Amino acid sequence: MESFPLNCNIFSLYFYLLVLVLALNTASPNSLEMEPADALLKWKSSLFNHSQSLIPTWTFYNSSLGTKKTISPCYWTGISCNDAKKVIGLNVSSLGLEGTLHDFHFLSFPELISLDLGSNKLFGSIPTAISNLSQLTYLNLSTNQFSGNIPDSLGNLSNLTTLHLWENQLSGSIPRELGNLKSLVDLVMSYNNLSETIPASLGNLSHLITLYLHENQLSGSIPRELGNLKSLVDLTISKNNLSGTIPTFLGNLSNLITLNLWGNQLSGYIPRELGNLKSLVDLEINNNNLSSTIPTSLGNLSHLTTLFLYNNQLFGIIPASLGNLRNLSYLIVMYNQLSGPIPQEIGNLTNLKSLQLSYNMFSGYLPQNLYIGGSLEKIAAGNNNFVGLIPKGMRNCSNLFRVRLENNQLTTNMSEFACLSPKLDYMDLSNNKLYGELSPKWRQCQNLTSLRLSGNGLSGPVPSELGELNMLRRLDLSSNHLVGEIPKVLAKLSFLLDLNLSHNEFSGWLPSEIGTLSELDHLDVSSNNLSGAVPEQLGSLSKVRYLSLSRNRFSGTIPFQVASRGTITASIGT
Repeated sequence: MESFPLNCNIFSLYFYLLVLVLALNTASPNSLEMEPADALLKWKSSLFNHSQSLIPTWTFYNSSLGTKKTISPCYWTGISCNDAKKVIGLNVSSLGLEGTLHDFHFLSFPELISLDLGSNKLFGSIPTAISNLSQLTYLNLSTNQFSGNIPDSLGNLSNLTTLHLWENQLSGSIPRELGNLKSLVDLVMSYNNLSETIPASLGNLSHLITLYLHENQLSGSIPRELGNLKSLVDLTISKNNLSGTIPTFLGNLSNLITLNLWGNQLSGYIPRELGNLKSLVDLEINNNNLSSTIPTSLGNLSHLTTLFLYNNQLFGIIPASLGNLRNLSYLIVMYNQLSGPIPQEIGNLTNLKSLQLSYNMFSGYLPQNLYIGGSLEKIAAGNNNFVGLIPKGMRNCSNLFRVRLENNQLTTNMSEFACLSPKLDYMDLSNNKLYGELSPKWRQCQNLTSLRLSGNGLSGPVPSELGELNMLRRLDLSSNHLVGEIPKVLAKLSFLLDLNLSHNEFSGWLPSEIGTLSELDHLDVSSNNLSGAVPEQLGSLSKVRYLSLSRNRFSGTIPFQVASRGTITASIGT
């Protein structure tokens, strides 16, 4: 009976030791002390085998002596140290490392200032223990495969100036604790799967210059607290599910150079206060549900080079004040309900490279003075009610490569109009009131891939020079008054995919040489005065899916090789 207390004490001792052993075995990697070199080697060993070979200098093995020797990690690839030989920087970006951070011993790097793991193949969650890097100012985990939530503990990194988490698979909400990072200058979390609302606490980041949250699944309205970010230069929150109106307080962010809100569900009007952003260079609010006029105050943005307003429900006229934007390179307002004439002042925009007005209700004449500077590369004004001549000044634009003026009421004698620029790649003038014969000068457009002139009043023969357009893939001359034979030289257009000569007054035989157009997908010569036998060579058109020879005076039948293919739509009858 007297030995019971002794036995009890021995049992208690054994139990305590057992608990201690279990605790040590189950302790997290970041709860134990470890030298930086050992911590780095432990993390290296946790990476996939092929990744370990990408950082060969991370070793204690001295290849010259064939022995193990303690080597300071300060001499290892991607490691930087201070004068006291303390690790202050780790940069192994763009090496293709594959693995997780679960075995990274963050406590071993109390002096670390910069951690750059960007552009690798790291995956798994971001450990909460990363907050132990209390001196960190730069953290880049971008362009990896990290998943899960952004840890709230990142809000404890009070010295952080740069936080890059973009292009991962992170989900959940943006932690409101990030609002504690009062030194933060750059916050980039774009290209993830982040959801819920933008936390109001981000308005506390008074030193923030860059805020990129685009291409996520964020919802709700733009918090008014963002109006406190008076140092902000770049604000990009495009391609989310944000709703509500564009806040007027954005007009108070006087240092803004970039404002990108496109691809959301924003509604209401464009605030006139945006005209206060005198430093603004890039304004993109396209692809929303905005319904208002274009405020005249936007004409105050004298540094603006990009103005994207397309794919909204804007109405009214283009304000003449936009003619003040002498630095503007891109003006895109297509797919709205804008109307009225284009103000003459738009002709002042001599630095303009792209003018896109399509799918509105504009009327009057195309701008006449716009081409003096010769900078224009792309003009799209299709599907409006423009009248008058196609401006001759376009010939001054030596870099012009794309012209879309289809579905208007333009009138021009095409015998005096041909290749506008040697760089021209695409031209669509279909469904206007063009007349006259086609000029042989089209051969100057050696880079042309698409020429669409259908639905006009063109007459005369097709010039054989069109057969010299070696890059042409689509030629549509349908619904005109073209006459004569179909030129054999069109068979030289070896890249041609689509040839539509229907609804004209062509006569004679269909050239058998057409059968050599091996890439042809669509051939329509219906509703002409063609005659003779259908060339057997059409059977060689192995890729053609649509063939129409109807409403002509052909004899014979469609070649068996064509008619027997079940994937083709072919007709020869009336």
